Amino acid sequence: MIEREEAFNALAETITDELVVTGIASQMASWYKAKHRPENLYLRGPMALSLAVGLGVALAHPDRKVVVIEGDGSVLMGLTSLIAVAHSQPKNLMILCMDNGIYEEGGKGATVNAGRTDYVKTVQGLGIKAARSASDLSELRAAIKEYLGKDECSFLHVNIGHRVGPVPPAKLKPFEMKYQFWQALKGKTPNP
Repeated sequence: MIEREEAFNALAETITDELVVTGIASQMASWYKAKHRPENLYLRGPMALSLAVGLGVALAHPDRKVVVIEGDGSVLMGLTSLIAVAHSQPKNLMILCMDNGIYEEGGKGATVNAGRTDYVKTVQGLGIKAARSASDLSELRAAIKEYLGKDECSFLHVNIGHRVGPVPPAKLKPFEMKYQFWQALKGKTPNP
């Protein structure tokens, strides 16, 4: 298992001009802390929306690599979006499933599949062939580098630890997050 912040920092080391769409709360807060920039679209709710939004961004901008960061509970809730991703197979989309085995924002109860569902086999069964897991930092770094360099729809299952302490509140309001991302898509630098 990888410590949560180490996993996000490993991703931040590699991300350059890719567009990043995050899931709610914990994913958003961890990515904001690791690498805040205008090319990030932070979603604040509801759960399971980032897969659908990331798919839309990837289809609308086939010239840009799109990375979706989602939690395991949200991936479970968003299986229909994952099926749509598998059907569309955008070559510029990479999905990271950050799996800590709990619903962090819903009272820290175990997800219904904790320790029983093989996400990689599930995703491959849907038709996304480039799928693997990472349980240590070296595996994670190698997988991120490999998948960012491929023109292929990919899925990376990352075993991470639980968040310690509360999720810090977002420093940006939802309209500011949307505005910054929109300006980045247009190739303009947003005003602070």
